[in-house]
Amino acid sequence: MYADAGKFPKFEVCCDDPAPIHVLCPYRRWRSAMMAEAKHFGSVMNSRRWKMARGALVLLLGFAFQVVSAQTPIWQTSFDSMSPPTLRRFPSHIQFDANGDLLLDTLTYTGPTNQLLRMGVTGELRWQATVPPWLADMNVNVLPSPDGGAYVADAYYSWLIRLDSNGSLRWRRGVPADLLVALSNGQIASASCRVLSILDGETGSIERQASLPWSGSRCGVTGMRVDSKGELIIVARKDRWNPSDESRVVKLELDGSQIWEHLESSDMTLLGTDGGLVYLSTDTQILALSEVTGEMLWQSSPTSISNAALIGVNPAVPVVIGETQVLGLSAADGTVQWTQSLVAEDASAAVGNALLVRTAAGLVKLDASTGTIAWTTPMPGMDSFGNPIEEWLALGGLSEGHFMAVARAASATSQPPPFVQRIDFLSGSLSGVVPVPAVQQTNGGDATLDGDYIYSISHVQNSVATKFRLNKLNASDGTVIWNSPENSLVNSEARQEFDIVARDGQVLVATPTVDPISASNAYSIWLWNATTGEARWNASLQQAGESWIGAKMQTPVIDSDSNILVSIHGAFSCGKAGTCSRKTISKFNGINGSVLWQRTETTSGSLIEVSLDPDPYHELGSDVVAGQGLGVVRIDGLNGSTVWSAQTGNLLGRIRSLHLASDGNVVAIGSFRWAKLDADTGNLLWWSDLPAVASGCYRWQPAQEFSNGDLFLYCRENVEANPAFAILHPETAVGDVWYPDVNGIYKWNAIEAAVNSKDEIWLRVTEKLSPDTEYVRYLTRFDPTTGQFMGRQLGSSYNYYVDGFMPFISLGGWLAAPENGRLPILSFQVRPQLPVEYGVAVFDTSVNKNGNLSVEVNGCGEPVMPGESCDFAASSTFVGDASTGPVGVDIYLAWGSGASNVTCSSSMTGNFPCDPDQRDGNLHDTIMLSPGETISISGTMTARETGDAQAPKLSVIVHGPFSLSEQVTTDNVAVVLLTQSLFHNGFD
Repeated sequence: MYADAGKFPKFEVCCDDPAPIHVLCPYRRWRSAMMAEAKHFGSVMNSRRWKMARGALVLLLGFAFQVVSAQTPIWQTSFDSMSPPTLRRFPSHIQFDANGDLLLDTLTYTGPTNQLLRMGVTGELRWQATVPPWLADMNVNVLPSPDGGAYVADAYYSWLIRLDSNGSLRWRRGVPADLLVALSNGQIASASCRVLSILDGETGSIERQASLPWSGSRCGVTGMRVDSKGELIIVARKDRWNPSDESRVVKLELDGSQIWEHLESSDMTLLGTDGGLVYLSTDTQILALSEVTGEMLWQSSPTSISNAALIGVNPAVPVVIGETQVLGLSAADGTVQWTQSLVAEDASAAVGNALLVRTAAGLVKLDASTGTIAWTTPMPGMDSFGNPIEEWLALGGLSEGHFMAVARAASATSQPPPFVQRIDFLSGSLSGVVPVPAVQQTNGGDATLDGDYIYSISHVQNSVATKFRLNKLNASDGTVIWNSPENSLVNSEARQEFDIVARDGQVLVATPTVDPISASNAYSIWLWNATTGEARWNASLQQAGESWIGAKMQTPVIDSDSNILVSIHGAFSCGKAGTCSRKTISKFNGINGSVLWQRTETTSGSLIEVSLDPDPYHELGSDVVAGQGLGVVRIDGLNGSTVWSAQTGNLLGRIRSLHLASDGNVVAIGSFRWAKLDADTGNLLWWSDLPAVASGCYRWQPAQEFSNGDLFLYCRENVEANPAFAILHPETAVGDVWYPDVNGIYKWNAIEAAVNSKDEIWLRVTEKLSPDTEYVRYLTRFDPTTGQFMGRQLGSSYNYYVDGFMPFISLGGWLAAPENGRLPILSFQVRPQLPVEYGVAVFDTSVNKNGNLSVEVNGCGEPVMPGESCDFAASSTFVGDASTGPVGVDIYLAWGSGASNVTCSSSMTGNFPCDPDQRDGNLHDTIMLSPGETISISGTMTARETGDAQAPKLSVIVHGPFSLSEQVTTDNVAVVLLTQSLFHNGFD
């Protein structure tokens, strides 16, 4: 999108603004009395400007890219616990180092983070390290480093990192890296289908790069080895996701020059090299190519091939694992040298001078030369906690005469850690289970604010079960008043699916659970005494014997009589009908948990047809008014009978929320209209269209109430992706609406929108600053009188492709709107090396300074070739009423590979020493600015091959402390679009 200025969407020139610049006209106000015409209302939210700098296009945008915290909480608690990690459901990356260490690419239980774990042969934890949470997936590859660290590469996001021997980040480089191998001189080679990179393994310096000619966005490198001459053998598949597609094997010099190439019409697996031969396998044959010329020396198709391996004896023995037998082939001509009848179950590997195959009878060791069985060892069927072994995944790590077998276990009540069995290589005897060490785990949870206290609920992990714990905290300082003992078995897949409410001395929690006997899914509610933390009772929300596929629940209500109202919609399998769903509204006795009454509605259909939306409800004196089907119903609070029902579906659509007007009548907000109903009879008093948005809102959030009975609505999105704010006045049937005109280059979205007790409207806004990578989050107030935002306080921001390596804390999950300078939240924090963290925090939102931070950036005024260096410079200026305090500066270099000759200077004091953090390949520093001061940072960066069709960008962001309120036109970000030459070394 940035590559051609002519492709930018056109901005509307703001009404009544004579300035010859493109300014967004962000608000239009609509007011209706019943069905009045819309009328125009103008105000300017924020201007976007274009300007040129040293021949490069510069885009100045309000606010930031980098996920960096702009504030520190007043207090913070964590849901973390210590527990062994678990393995992925799809194949995990399991590596063995030469010293026997085991590297596991594991998952934390409830967080989105992948953890790389390195452990010794007796289970000692070497280190744990976080793989960036939104980047970790099947594209991650791991290579142990000689000093006890590791290299980690991500094929999709094109980065390569080096972890030290304690798991901390040493460096990150933005290079394409499907696979990587260690070279003999301490260098690392990484390859994608488009770029070969040679890096210094210690410093991350990119020594050489070369373009590779293999095109196609789905092309992937699937095999990579170093041959006897120190040159590279690489296998690439035309479509990495399609094993039956065309593939090629090539030999390259380290400068990328191709020595030879061999093509096959199906997928090839690189088994290894030995004795001047390159060994490969397909689904039907073993191939041996000349290491020197790539000539096919022989091919062998002795049987159908399930798996294959190369056993490193002299000479090496290629082996074929078929459906019912294992065959050893001659390295000279591929003829079958020996055959052994075996049926492989799962794991098999060449370890030492033998082949290990897991069969139904146990683990079998075959002699490489003769194929004779050296031993057969029955393998454990359960892990140390009694969970059945699901699959043996890997064999290896031969050290001091022993090796490891790694398995995944299955459990209905927990996510068990990997099962690691140590085995004597000579005799096959089991040498003991290697305990997987406990590490810091991310746990999900929820919280609620009730007066001066916060109640939080979180998972508690162990190897046997997933349970939960309730805490009562003092909201002012986070002091723990009490925590409950661990309770029940919680569905380990639940993630954060808790609902928690507190009222009148009671705390109610609803959560997905697992029946430990039937292993069926369930949904349960639990009640505690809020003063003492004593558990009172719990109850299941579905009928006996049902196992729910999924469920959604309206947040439960503790009514004025301390009884419990719950509305839930669950889906479950029901025989020939396919999938059934049941909507249930229940009232439980708050003292003993007995069901006072229950109303159910069951439907059937395919799972796709089942929309799990529970009915909304609201207290109406001692009764309940609820949405039901296509209407509204008043339910007798004593026995659950119907007092009245009103069919409003054709008029209002599906009921989204219900409220009480100041006159005691019922206000119902539907999908596209709202209405007032007589509370005594259900008769319709009036109706009105919801405030008009350009193309109709389909995501109105549930309304929030002002102290005068007015209702605040936020339309998160309509069909044109334009958000809107609305205030409904139930006494007059009038609605006001304001909506940003966001048909520009970014997407605007208020993730949080809430009204506090002072009737202030607070928003946490996310702006998408480009089509693919940059987002910014900030805190602001909305003034419905003027239709404008009242300053912005930077919360956090991030670049999707880059971040995850630098710390930040999010301001999401509000427990209440900001008030009196305090914001209680469910916190989400990214921490170096450790997994992401959920918890509870309170932030200081008070403002003690006002001003404007702005930035300028320029660099590489001429097109640059890969390997060529160019200068860059970024500057930040502050205009305000007091010194800023700590201001973060983040400079994202175009090729993400660090900078040299970095200098810093101030317009007031001249040059000063600085040493920005460059570990992630970019520059990060903290500065302080006085009013009127400009600080500059300059340096040199080097162009690199990225294999990316998008134009490289140089961007800079400054983000002041949270106590700084910036103007709505503040320019915190500047982006330079650079031009990368199509030439290499000036010629090719």
